[in-house]
Amino acid sequence: MEPKSILIISDAYPPQLNGVATTMKNTEEELRNMGYLVEVIHPEMDMFNYKITIQESTKITMPIFVYGSLKSIIEAYPECYIHISTEGMLGVNARIICEKLHLPYSTSFHTKFPEYARIHLKIPESLTWQYFKWFHKNSRAVLTNSAIMKEDLESHGIENVKVWSKGIDSSIFYANGAPTFHKPRLVYSGRVSKEKNIENFLRLGFDDHEKVVIGDGPDLEYLKKRYPETVFTGALNQTELANYLRKSSVFVFPSMTDTFGLVMIEAMACGLPVACFENDATRNIIKNGYNGWMGPDLCSSISHCLYIPQEGAIETSKQFTWRKATEQFLEGIKA
Repeated sequence: MEPKSILIISDAYPPQLNGVATTMKNTEEELRNMGYLVEVIHPEMDMFNYKITIQESTKITMPIFVYGSLKSIIEAYPECYIHISTEGMLGVNARIICEKLHLPYSTSFHTKFPEYARIHLKIPESLTWQYFKWFHKNSRAVLTNSAIMKEDLESHGIENVKVWSKGIDSSIFYANGAPTFHKPRLVYSGRVSKEKNIENFLRLGFDDHEKVVIGDGPDLEYLKKRYPETVFTGALNQTELANYLRKSSVFVFPSMTDTFGLVMIEAMACGLPVACFENDATRNIIKNGYNGWMGPDLCSSISHCLYIPQEGAIETSKQFTWRKATEQFLEGIKA
């Protein structure tokens, strides 16, 4: 008989503000709605009292204080699907425990950490890819955001890769008619850090447009000082974010390293075309002239988007629901 219990181990979970945390929380809720018993092990649990804060929205659990507690939890779920969502401290301990107990498990690849490690820490990607290949090599299925990312992982020697897309909450993110503007508003939402390439957006012209950056991160104070004419809102909850998006003209997504870009779909649902570069996160979603514009020149992409109607973006967003994404998740962990 098929198990109805699912144990998920994730280093990213609310109140952290990032795409992985949002994905795991919504997946958990959908699984419960579908009748599954779900337990999520995450860094905010009381048993993991020792954490390193690397930025306000992200905590890393110290591995020395994880293994024993995590092993007890996993042993308490002998008949369940085990999914290790992240490759961090909780994730790597969960992998070691499952291997020792001979328990099958699935994994996820959410983030291009090898590229981030190169950008921030100057660590060669060849080294970090070796770690990720080891981490995922015995997974019954490696779930990733898109067909493009599937091909990328396979090119690095990672096997058993399956697509697990993302969704949005349409009760929060929706359009409310085309807004009228005193002047057009160009908006970015997400983590404010170097790998997001936000400065590429802020240093463009568009002096007669309002530029807005929504989010928090290690580059926030630097960008505030360098671009005082830009509006920096800090982190907003989802309702606040949606309200802000509905009053904007174009969503600017300058990142070159994201694997999916959930914020793009949220913006589209609110009626915003997306201006971006062509990369792994945008290639399967953006259709030039329909729901946004992608190309080598971000300035040109923004200019094009100012004349794109809302309808294409709204229709595109309807493809991405948490129910569909969770059905993909279930197919993956049962592989």
